[in-house]
Amino acid sequence: MAFTKHLNKFRSVKIYHDIIHRINFAYLAEFFRFIGILVCEEIIVESSDSHEKTEIERNTQYDVHIYVGNREIGEEAERELGISAEAYRLLTAKLPDQTIFLCDFFSDQVVSADKDIYSENVISNCSENDQQDIMGNFVKKVFLVIFSDLNQSPIDTAWVQKLVDIYVEQKIWLHSMNLQYFTKRKSSAASSAKEAFLGSHERVKALLDEKPDKEIERFYRYAFLWCEVKVNTACDYNDEIIYFFKENISERCRRFCDDFPDFANAKVLLGLCYEPFPQTVGDALEAFKDALRGIGDECFAAPVHYWRGKRYEIYADMRNKAQRCYQDANFVKPKFRTYFKLAVFARNDGDYEKTIELFGKIIEKLKMKMEMKYADPLELEYLFKAYTQQCYAYHKAGKWLEAVRVGEKATIIKEKNIDENYFFDVFYGEEAEKYREILKERLSLNMVQWVKNNPI
Repeated sequence: MAFTKHLNKFRSVKIYHDIIHRINFAYLAEFFRFIGILVCEEIIVESSDSHEKTEIERNTQYDVHIYVGNREIGEEAERELGISAEAYRLLTAKLPDQTIFLCDFFSDQVVSADKDIYSENVISNCSENDQQDIMGNFVKKVFLVIFSDLNQSPIDTAWVQKLVDIYVEQKIWLHSMNLQYFTKRKSSAASSAKEAFLGSHERVKALLDEKPDKEIERFYRYAFLWCEVKVNTACDYNDEIIYFFKENISERCRRFCDDFPDFANAKVLLGLCYEPFPQTVGDALEAFKDALRGIGDECFAAPVHYWRGKRYEIYADMRNKAQRCYQDANFVKPKFRTYFKLAVFARNDGDYEKTIELFGKIIEKLKMKMEMKYADPLELEYLFKAYTQQCYAYHKAGKWLEAVRVGEKATIIKEKNIDENYFFDVFYGEEAEKYREILKERLSLNMVQWVKNNPI
C-alpha cells in the first residue's frame, strides 16, 4: 500500500459544531481519539463574550477540518440557538476551505422546522450497519482530503474500516464518554465500559495478529493500548483490582513511543496509563513533559497541562506547581473543569471573592447548553458543584441572601433540570432514566443544606 508511508501526515483534526449536533461531535471525536489523532473542538455559535479564542488556539494548525452541523437551519433551530438562519449561514461560510460536512453523509442535509432538532442526523441513533457505512464513507473522505496532494485515488481505507466496525459494534463512543461523565466513583456505567473495552481490546489484537504494514500498525497499536488504559480506568473507578499490570502496560507504551518517536499522542497515552498508580507520579509527569515537546504551542497542550496539574496536586508541597499547570491549561484553551480547579485553590486560600468569580466563569461557559436543556452529565455535575461552592463562598463572605439564591439553583439542577434535560434522551435512548439516576446519586446537597441551616 504505497500511501501508508505518508500516514504520519494525519496528526490532528478540528471538529466544529453548533451545540445542537454536539453528540455527533462526541461520536467523531472519540473515534479519532481511539486511533490516536489529536482533537480540538470549536462551537461556532458561542459569542465572543463567552468564548474568545486564545492566541494559541488561533495559531494551531490542523490536518483536516470537520463540521458536524447543517449548512442551513430552520425556525426551531433559530429559536434554540438564538441566531438567525442568515447569521448561521454566514458562520458556516467562514469555515476553512475543504471543511468536510458530516451532513453530506446523511440523506437529509437541511434541518426542517417541523423536525425534532435533537434527534436529527445523530449517528448513534442510526442502525449499526448504517453507522458503519456512514463512518466508513466519512473516514474515506477524510483521508482523501488529507492526501489529496498525493494524487492517489481511491485511497484504500479497508484497514480503518475494520477499526470503524469495532468502534460501532462495541459502542466505544458511549463507553468512552461515560468514563468522562461519571468519573472516580463506582457505577454500572464503569462496569459496562470495562466489558466493552475488553471486547474491543481482543478485536484489535486480532487485527495486529494479521501483521499489518508499519504505519497501519501504528494506529492498531495505539487503539490496542488505548483500550487497556480505558479498562484500567474503569477498574479504578469501581475500586477493583487493576486489570493490566502497571509494569506490562507501561512497558508496552514505552516500546510504542520508541517505535514511533514522532507520535506525540502516544506519549500522552503513556502518561495516562499511570493514572491508577499514584506511586508512579514521576513517570507520568515525565511522559507528559515529553508529550509537550512534541505538541508545542498548540491547543492540544491544554489537557496535558491539566493532567500534569492533577499529578502534582497529589502532593501538598507541590500545590504551587499544580496551580501553575492549571493556569497554563487555561492560557492555552480555557475549560470549565480547569476553572473549577483554580476556584478550589482560591477557596482554600480563603479568597472568597475570587472563588465566586471563578465558579461564575464555569456557569457562564455552560449557560447556553443549560438554557437549551442540552448539557451533558459532566456539565450538569460541574454546574451543580459550581453553585454549591458559590453557596459556600457567599456564606463565608457574609452574603447570606446570595448564598440562598445560588443554593436554590443547585437544588433545582438535582430535582428538576436533570429530568428535563434532552441530552439523556438523545444520547442514551431507552436507558436515559438509568443514567439520570446515576448522575443524581453522584450529587450531594449537603453543603447547600448546611448553609441553609447555619445562617449568619
